Amino acid sequence: MSGIVGEIEFEFAEDGGGAGRFVPTGKVVGQILAYVAKGEIPAAVRLYQGCSREVAAELMRETAIASARQRAGLLEVFVQARDFAAAARCAESTDDPRRAAELFESAYDFARAAALYRKAGDLARAALMYEKTMDFAAAGELYLQVGDLSRAAENLERGGDPLGAARLHLKTGNWKRAGAILHAVPSNRGEFFEAGTLLAEILWRTGHRELAIAKLLEVVRAYPNVPATAELYYRLGEMFVETGRPEHGVTAFERVERLRPGFRDARDRAAEARRLSQLPPVPASAAGSPAEPPAPLDLGSPAAASTAPAETLQLVDPDADALRELPLFAELEHEELRALFQLCGRVAAPAGRDVLRRGEPGRGLFVVREGEVEVLGPAGAVLATLGPGQHFGEMSLLDDAPVSADVRAKTAVVLLGIPREEFLRFLYLHERVARKVYRLFAITLARRLSETSARVAG
Repeated sequence: MSGIVGEIEFEFAEDGGGAGRFVPTGKVVGQILAYVAKGEIPAAVRLYQGCSREVAAELMRETAIASARQRAGLLEVFVQARDFAAAARCAESTDDPRRAAELFESAYDFARAAALYRKAGDLARAALMYEKTMDFAAAGELYLQVGDLSRAAENLERGGDPLGAARLHLKTGNWKRAGAILHAVPSNRGEFFEAGTLLAEILWRTGHRELAIAKLLEVVRAYPNVPATAELYYRLGEMFVETGRPEHGVTAFERVERLRPGFRDARDRAAEARRLSQLPPVPASAAGSPAEPPAPLDLGSPAAASTAPAETLQLVDPDADALRELPLFAELEHEELRALFQLCGRVAAPAGRDVLRRGEPGRGLFVVREGEVEVLGPAGAVLATLGPGQHFGEMSLLDDAPVSADVRAKTAVVLLGIPREEFLRFLYLHERVARKVYRLFAITLARRLSETSARVAG
């Protein structure tokens, strides 16, 4: 507590008997500096902790004229007093960007921490700080620089660049995630043309040919008169011919010729498709004027009804509900669970393989999707058999204690896993989720301790 009488600023301090007294602020600052000079850091910390912000401001002014040794001592006082904001500013004045960045992070000034981590050359940590400030573009750029394409893609997606995110996921071989991102692009967004085209190619290459055709048709119907659509009609023609429907290939290639006369070999491809379908040639007068706006390919006619894809373009992941019933995530909302699910990866193991070994560091949470695993005691006794929907390893998400039991595949198994490091990073970036998870983790630990105590007492 401080006050000003006349021109003298005072600081309220307690005497040895617990009573308080007013002391001139300058005298307090001088005493702290004296303690620092003598290396009595704990005494300086105790005095500093009883003071108000005015003393901190005065000490910061002192750092501008202090020696390197005094600045180092004041820095230690601020750190031990847990005044991380003052400590960070002090460290910055000592030209130690790495230490300053760590302290700004502790003070929740993530934007300043990001800049200083970047200055210190720790681009990955700087990117994480940018994520905390929701500057996803800057985070994505830095993750790209350090070669972390998955995290770069995640930030591009969150920053509103679905195409960039999808391309990066494709580079890492994550076709599933790339497809989900592209599928979510609505038809009224400017990226829909390119997103739909790219998604169609992904579907085609992964064997979902009817869905690929349906997606391209969705795109050309949204952009019927755009010159670039000629390329899509051409691709549709190829797809129809390859899937045994040359009659629709004829229609697609003719749309190309009407939209962009002379485009590639569309006219020859239409003739070849007509030959394959044994359709009579279309009179030239029926083709219409090249200037006439082309109509989008229509497969809703009776002749095409049988070729309409039986599947719909709704992407559903069969593993998406795997986390919902786990006690540790019982309080998470739908969107929070969806975000957490993005950390999951599938792991397959043959019968007899150890999934976890007792004494090794915990790897994370596993949920059994197919098959069975056995939890084994020290002597190899089977303590439990876990099947589809059951889980193990959840405590290692937050507790770095070694694995307490062997877990072995009883049959060939498919597991859904969340790596520990990725989970901790997720909690760091999602504070609301972290509060819920840590609360449930504490409840789980308390319940297990109570059960253990009851068994010992019984």
